[in-house]
Amino acid sequence: SEADRGVVPQLLHRLFDVVEGDTRPEPASELRITMSFLEIYNEELNDLLDPRPRQKKLFVHQHPQMGVYVPHLTEAASTSAADAMRLLDFGAKIRATAQ
Repeated sequence: SEADRGVVPQLLHRLFDVVEGDTRPEPASELRITMSFLEIYNEELNDLLDPRPRQKKLFVHQHPQMGVYVPHLTEAASTSAADAMRLLDFGAKIRATAQ
């Protein structure tokens, strides 16, 4: 049931329900939903949607208009809640775990 799902799955399903239910006379001409999945482990940032080793480390930056962002962090397009959950599952499988 929906009550058994966690906060993130509920949020994703609601987000895509709202997008699909846009009944305005002139809905947004284009709506793009992208996802990133970032892990901070031992003070290092890891892109969980791209597990390949990186030449350069990822860093958090502050931009006056964009706010906080991480350059070169993977942004994967998502077209449905199920698609978004697959991306989260992929990232969760490569997270670092303490030994």
